[in-house]
Amino acid sequence: MNIRMPTSSSTCKLLIVDDEYEIRQGLQNFDYAPLSIEIAAVCDNGLEALRALRDKPVDILLTDIRMPYMDGLELIAKASKLYPYLQKIVLSGHDEFEYAKKGMANGVLDYLLKPLDFDEYYRALDRAVSIVRQTKERHLQAAALERKAKLSARLLRRKFLGELLRRPM
Repeated sequence: MNIRMPTSSSTCKLLIVDDEYEIRQGLQNFDYAPLSIEIAAVCDNGLEALRALRDKPVDILLTDIRMPYMDGLELIAKASKLYPYLQKIVLSGHDEFEYAKKGMANGVLDYLLKPLDFDEYYRALDRAVSIVRQTKERHLQAAALERKAKLSARLLRRKFLGELLRRPM
């Protein structure tokens, strides 16, 4: 399995998926700059979104549930397998516990209802950005430790071989 980390820049990439044109437009016009979020793509169904994700991984997925071709829950399940670090937020007009339960099983960070409360949306995005940054930081720290361990192993190997060659037989 090809597991990808979140994008490496300090700006978080967002994918918006909703089959309602007005909702997509409203979400595109939201001011994401204070959160350091950049919209990577806007899609009108889950199938299109999955293709977009495969071409250009993102940090945060915002999706509706009921859409043509592939619903949001199926998209979340497939995206979660491809990108385990992806932060997922559901935006739905349906206040049904089964949807929320299925979303939670796939690691949905938040379940927001339409009409959207923009303060609640901001808080959900802020939380997602915070998690993405923490994940990136942990990944960078792990990579640095791995590099140090490899360098130390190389140095120890050279030292051992050098001592081995200098010792009398």
